[in-house]
Amino acid sequence: PLLTGVDILDMLIDSCLGKNVDFWPLSRYNFENNKKHAAVKMIFARPGIIDTLGDMDEVIKLPGVKYGKFNFKPGQRVEAINNATQRAGYVVITADTLSALEQRVFYVYDQLTVTDPEGQNMVIPLERTRLFP
Repeated sequence: PLLTGVDILDMLIDSCLGKNVDFWPLSRYNFENNKKHAAVKMIFARPGIIDTLGDMDEVIKLPGVKYGKFNFKPGQRVEAINNATQRAGYVVITADTLSALEQRVFYVYDQLTVTDPEGQNMVIPLERTRLFP
């Protein structure tokens, strides 16, 4: 819905509940005219015990950040990454251009902190390569 204005999940839930679904928003949406960009970035952390989490409320105040959440709490152990269910959290970021989105993603990632008892940031940094084609 951030990009299209169409909430497919709400439509699916309504359909499953037997409600009448208005498909008009889908029929009028033109993908080629969409000038918005978004990224859902999963936050991964190296294995260890979490001592502190950064302030996600402050991260959400950054330009373009729409949502964000940590999936762990202090005192919990982060295990080695085997799949996406072991992510430490996520952020949803928007921008008007791909280059602006890329800049925002790197900036936001630089603000994320999950520290271990020694004060080391456990967040696995993004490689500083081009994120989008």
